[in-house]
Amino acid sequence: FACLAQTGVGKTVSGRRLISQAIARDWNGPRRVFVSALNTWRENKVTILRGLATSLGCTPEASGANAPMDAIVATRRSDPRTVFIDEAHQGGVMLMRIIKDLVNETPARFVYLALRTELDRVRSASTGNIVEARQCLRRCLQPVFDSYADGVDVRDGVA
Repeated sequence: FACLAQTGVGKTVSGRRLISQAIARDWNGPRRVFVSALNTWRENKVTILRGLATSLGCTPEASGANAPMDAIVATRRSDPRTVFIDEAHQGGVMLMRIIKDLVNETPARFVYLALRTELDRVRSASTGNIVEARQCLRRCLQPVFDSYADGVDVRDGVA
C-alpha cells in the first residue's frame, strides 16, 4: 500500500497510531512494525537492507547484501507482520526494488509512507533500474493513495 502526502499531513502520526493499536492487549489483527527510512539509505542497497534488518530485529552477523536480505526474508516468512516504512522516499528507487522483492518472497505486507517524489520519478522514467522499480507500483493496491499528495486545503482553520 503506497500512501503519498505532503509534509505535515500526518503520515508519521497515522503510521505510529496504527502500530500502537496493534500492540494493545485486545488487538486480534495482524502484527505491525514501524520503520523510519533515513536519508543515508538513498539508493544504497546494503545500507537499506541493514537498516530494515535492524528495525525488524533480524540483523545478520555476515556482511554484504545477501545476508540481511536472507535474514529479512526468513523472518518475514515466519512472522509476516505489516511493515510500515515512513519517509520511504528517502530510500529512493532502490527501496522500491527491495520492497518488490520482499512482496514476491514473503507473505508480509508493506505500507510505503512517502512524499510523491520517488513514485513520480518511477512513473515518468523509461530507463535503467527505474523501469524495474515500476514492478513495485504494480504490486501496490490501486489506485495509489495520493489524495493528500499536494497537501490539504485549510480554510478558516479547518482541514
